Amino acid sequence: MSHTLNVEGPKHSIAAIAIAIGTAVFGPVGHARNISAQAPKHGAASPISTLVRASEVGAHLDSDLMKGGGTDDTSILQGILDRAKGGEGVHLIIDGPALVTGLDIYSNSTIECTGGGGLYLKDGSNRAIVRNGHRSRFEVTDQRVGIRNCFLNGNSDGQLVVGPPLSMYRVAQEADGTFMSGLQFSGVHYLVVENVHLWNIRSFGMGVANAKFIQIRDVTVDIGAPPFPTSGGLAAAQAWMKKYAGNRDGLNFAGPIQYVTINGVLLRSWDDALSFHADVAATATRENVLGPFLGGGPITDVTVNNVVFEGASHGIRLQSASERMDRIIISNVSGTVRERMAVISSMGLRGGGNFGSIIMSNVNVDLLDSYSREDLYAPLMDALPAEALAETQAWWKFESLDIGEESDLPLFSLNGDIENLQLRQVATKGIAKRPLIRIGNHAAIGALTVDLSIHSTDQTAVPMKILGKIERANIFLDWGGKSPIEYHGGGAIAQLRWDGPEYK
Repeated sequence: MSHTLNVEGPKHSIAAIAIAIGTAVFGPVGHARNISAQAPKHGAASPISTLVRASEVGAHLDSDLMKGGGTDDTSILQGILDRAKGGEGVHLIIDGPALVTGLDIYSNSTIECTGGGGLYLKDGSNRAIVRNGHRSRFEVTDQRVGIRNCFLNGNSDGQLVVGPPLSMYRVAQEADGTFMSGLQFSGVHYLVVENVHLWNIRSFGMGVANAKFIQIRDVTVDIGAPPFPTSGGLAAAQAWMKKYAGNRDGLNFAGPIQYVTINGVLLRSWDDALSFHADVAATATRENVLGPFLGGGPITDVTVNNVVFEGASHGIRLQSASERMDRIIISNVSGTVRERMAVISSMGLRGGGNFGSIIMSNVNVDLLDSYSREDLYAPLMDALPAEALAETQAWWKFESLDIGEESDLPLFSLNGDIENLQLRQVATKGIAKRPLIRIGNHAAIGALTVDLSIHSTDQTAVPMKILGKIERANIFLDWGGKSPIEYHGGGAIAQLRWDGPEYK
């Protein structure tokens, strides 16, 4: 099928050509129009997206994005977004600071903030600031959804935990088990989140599940806590943990997920800053312990670029027990992490993992000094009710099949069935006695390529600690110390190609 483009005018501008191409391939292009124009009737399907400015339809916009207060604008803003239930496109401009109890967004809709606009989550809302209207772990109803240019404050201290915590890992859930996220999308296609600042969220900065065609650009997630204490010893660190730690992930994805591009994120979280979980279903579908909207499935075709970690406890987590994770590329990563920069494992779920091809390149991340896991998390454990403590201890006991996966605190923790893993152009500083690459005792890696440069003044870091199995390893190591590889408990490399310090 061919199309002839006839762009009128003395100059064929890029914009005009783009519109012509879009019309030729996709049909007539819809245009946004102001609400002051004659709008389609409520519920009527229309290819035209109605542009609505919150200030022109009665929204007070008198809140403070850092302190809250003001008039609750939820009903006015939600009334505009509800127009999309009938198929009408909605482009809502929030041109000031709005106090809300949470908003639901539907297909063909965009929330855009201008002029210092944003959303502050009201005390006791106990839900996501923005979520899609038809959440589902199986079906996909909502498509073409966008969030742009907004500052979103989750008012973490103002959100109430319903009932006692169910474990150390589940202390920020809604009544149905759903995590109180800033942005929450489950069952959506064609999602765009751009130039958004997620601040002081009770749980995940953004949680995405059962989704395809996701674009995330220029996003910041910050838990809004003061810096982790570097003085005052263990007592100061424990006090900070008791007040600010928890399931406060940055960007959290649960399968099935496909076609994701992430470019430009700054992540300051406590727990996983950037995580992909293919097998949440192993726990989610059992009495909905993680809520009714998280399932599980493969995660493939993911490209992540330009990531900065600002003292996150953990950086990147890729988790699979049996569901496939494949074709994942993560590049240009910098910053600091306190415990582990990257984890690839089953995360205690039954199954050895199902990882295909994963590439991480241009990584310049340093580990920060950290207390032991048991010492650091002691106050959180002590505060748990008996039943929650038992669940947490049972989880830790299961993990203890390879307790070092958590306690060794390496830069890279690799502990699953991985077909092809490349760690290229990695530069870091060593921490005494902490491994930089740990191959766990559940690891079965087909092909491993490592390009690692270590600057360590005392050369007491451990470049590689191997407990599992590697079929083929191609390792380049720039390091001035001795014993670059430590083997433990049956760890082995069947075929090693080595370029580094003298090693036998």
